[in-house]
Amino acid sequence: STDGGLSWSNASRVAPPEAHAPTVCGGPAVVGNAAPVQLARGSHHAGRILVPHTRNNFAIWSVHSDDDGLSWSSPRELQNVVRTDPKGPDCQRNMSYFGFDIDKLDIHNIPAIVKFVYELGWAREDPYRSDRWASKLKGPWQFVGLGPPGSVQLATGPFKNRIVVPAYHSYMRGLDGGNGSPGQLPISQLYNNFALGHVMLSDDGGDTWRLGWTSEGANSGFGEGADEGQIAQLANGSLLLNARSLATGSPQYRVQARSDDGGASFTESRFVSELPEPFNGCQGSIVSDPNGKVFFAHPDPKIDSALLPELARLLRAGGVNLTGRDHMTLWTSVDAGATYSHKTLVDPGVTGYSSLQHYAVGGVDTLGLLYEQADPCPNQDLNSILSRYVQGGIDVVTPTRFVFRELPATAWNAAAGAGAGARAGGRVAATLLRKSGLVEVSV
Repeated sequence: STDGGLSWSNASRVAPPEAHAPTVCGGPAVVGNAAPVQLARGSHHAGRILVPHTRNNFAIWSVHSDDDGLSWSSPRELQNVVRTDPKGPDCQRNMSYFGFDIDKLDIHNIPAIVKFVYELGWAREDPYRSDRWASKLKGPWQFVGLGPPGSVQLATGPFKNRIVVPAYHSYMRGLDGGNGSPGQLPISQLYNNFALGHVMLSDDGGDTWRLGWTSEGANSGFGEGADEGQIAQLANGSLLLNARSLATGSPQYRVQARSDDGGASFTESRFVSELPEPFNGCQGSIVSDPNGKVFFAHPDPKIDSALLPELARLLRAGGVNLTGRDHMTLWTSVDAGATYSHKTLVDPGVTGYSSLQHYAVGGVDTLGLLYEQADPCPNQDLNSILSRYVQGGIDVVTPTRFVFRELPATAWNAAAGAGAGARAGGRVAATLLRKSGLVEVSV
């Protein structure tokens, strides 16, 4: 977009998958988990857009643009930033790695399934605090991800201009099959999110990279783990990591950790009870402004009346809240992420991943929010309709469009000040949004 998000060009390919052969585990080539950042004026390679990303969620590559995204360099692999086995991942590792032979619905597996369901719904055992689970979080990384949606270049402090890329790793890739198909998501795919956080650092504009903080192994102080995440720099120069949590039998809240040394170390991650997660979690986006406010965008899932969520409530499966990805919401913190007392509803529909930006438009602090949207199509087939009635929101719907909203940051604060749950829509939003506050981008 060259007009502040009012219109958008066609999509252009940044990192062709054919540049990243071979594949792993017999699957197709996967290029994703991009965590872009544009380098500030006065820094090395000023204005350059760096796009570190993953290849097959096992290696890290990067491309860059020196003309605001009109053209791109050839991809290059980054060295010494993953702790994987050079021979490749264990493609057959499944839930038996954690002591549960439950990846197939078989009569011989019924005792293991009953035990797993009990721990998931009633025992409420926190896997990150359990020696039996946490002791498996060691050895070569099986799955590696970056962000999304972005990295950060530090603007102030002793580590000014350092690039910090939020990342995560897990010890099970998840088995093929059912990824996005109703009712067929294997359990091992869910526990691929049983992950730990780490960061990548560069002090020379992305020319060289190294691992920064890495949480590893049982009793290493990793708190509640970390999955997909983003980092915001606070007014005092510290870094705030906000990340997706496991949210699968464990508490369904976002997690946060803080660094006071430019990403070399972080505190243990902790749950943030004001920021809910849907079942199995969802990506979110966090940014800060120069005045110390922190803004966070993410679904605020509502109670689902479909069959499975209702059944879980009737059975009092207290460790499981079968909510889905809906109600895109913006939270505001005025105390550096310690609390999030204000929230504003952005979109009441089916929404998912997002990318939040803070910038100035005509001297006005502005928030731009690009997010996935996937309200059910009126022409759904019978299987899709039945899936919604049975599974509800936990049946993750593939997004059909991106939506971009832009609003002065002061307006978000004003809406939040009107009370939690105020909706950014209708007459008030129409007055505040610049020209066209809602842009639908076809995909």
